Amino acid sequence: MKKTIVQTKERWNFVGVYHPATKAKPAHMTDASCIRLWGTTGGLGELALKGPTKETKLDVCSVVVFPNPEAILFTIPCEWS
Repeated sequence: MKKTIVQTKERWNFVGVYHPATKAKPAHMTDASCIRLWGTTGGLGELALKGPTKETKLDVCSVVVFPNPEAILFTIPCEWS
């Protein structure tokens, strides 16, 4: 499945498989990691296009749930997943 980068209102950045909210479930991510260090010179866009570099730091967190839909500022589909 394709990975997506999600930035939250609190400026946390996550990468994983994004599942939008439905009537039954809030938005959430599976196979998720917190992006602690982008490791790029071109920001999140470069990370989404080219994938992690050797300087990128990802902290595995498995599942992330976004109970408040307004918590998500934006999403970026990844080309490397």
